[in-house]
Amino acid sequence: GAPGTARLEQANLRGALQWAVDNHESELGLRLAVALARFWVSEAPFEGDQWYGALRAGASNLDQGLRADALRDHGGVVYILGQFDRGMALYEESLALYRSLGDELGVAHMLHRLAVDAVRVDDLEGGRALTEEARAMAARLGARREEALALSTLGSIAFEEGNTDQAIELLEQSVEVAADVGFAWWQGGRLLDLAEIAVEAGRSEDAEGWIREGLAVLLPIRDRQLLVYGLAMLAAIEAQRGNAERAGELWGAVEAEEQRGAIGYWENEREQHERRVLAHADPKLEAGREAGRMLSLEDAVSLALSPD
Repeated sequence: GAPGTARLEQANLRGALQWAVDNHESELGLRLAVALARFWVSEAPFEGDQWYGALRAGASNLDQGLRADALRDHGGVVYILGQFDRGMALYEESLALYRSLGDELGVAHMLHRLAVDAVRVDDLEGGRALTEEARAMAARLGARREEALALSTLGSIAFEEGNTDQAIELLEQSVEVAADVGFAWWQGGRLLDLAEIAVEAGRSEDAEGWIREGLAVLLPIRDRQLLVYGLAMLAAIEAQRGNAERAGELWGAVEAEEQRGAIGYWENEREQHERRVLAHADPKLEAGREAGRMLSLEDAVSLALSPD
């Protein structure tokens, strides 16, 4: 719907969540919070963390499947904020509960999340073992979303091991599976991962193609964090190419979005992106930056997707 309608719906949903907290209707509140998991991760992870915390704190005699889902999704918003230890503690609790319930799909999914963290801390062998276990479960269940997740983690491991071509191949497969099953958020995120690998390999043309493809997929679902990453990467490429004004506009739009509220994990990494862009600072780039600060996130993405 139109932004106004979405805002109205958000106000209603927040009202319903607050009612559930106030009236100790944790089950109802958590069902709603879990249904909104994609929204919290995309647009409001800090707020999601608060709702899950408040609702879980008041919950007793909860349906165990719902408890496992709520732990999974609470862990997800915390993790995406860059609070990894806290996120992992919630993940471990969720995994144990899915195991006790005999929920294989739940288990496979949590093994994937543990694998991602293993790769983050450079435990590549641990990451591979967890991924292979999750992938075997997913294959048995015919769960193609989980297959997309596994391919991506194996791609990350290949990249860390220095096998760039293999990493690209695996990530492209992950994107393809995600596109097939309509998993747009994953599809867009992995396109940006491909772009990052291409940037590191000095293949800026490939990177640009993947960024634009990723932004086009992510724009309709308005994932703030990933859209900001895409714009920042594109700004650095444009700056490096000498398209100073365009680079400035894209970076200015990122700065404007930061003013609208904390983004999440982005804050941990923004500095390296800023360095890449501002290494080429000049009056043209500064003029672009001024103009870019006037843009909404959507307008900036439309600009990024338009031909130069």
